[in-house]
Amino acid sequence: MQPSGPPADVATVSRPAAPAGRQSTQGYITAVEGSNVMIDMGSAQGVHPGSQLAVYKATDPNSRVGVIEITQVVDAGNARARIITMNAGVKPEFSDVVRAE
Repeated sequence: MQPSGPPADVATVSRPAAPAGRQSTQGYITAVEGSNVMIDMGSAQGVHPGSQLAVYKATDPNSRVGVIEITQVVDAGNARARIITMNAGVKPEFSDVVRAE
């Protein structure tokens, strides 16, 4: 009969759990209406009027191109936002990524 568990000469490494409430919230632009956008995030993701989210192009989700601010939470999964800043020559488009920072 063999003992269960790892051999005595192998160390078991445990990883700490992610801090509660510190998950990255991410969504997408679903519509562009002039200087306003609709996003697929709402009360279920913790956004509220005044929340600011970073905007990233769908083609380059690692380079921040602007900031939006939530103006109205429509429901659990949708909100309206106004564009605060966008890099020169960049316009928000359907499917661009938005992230809480």
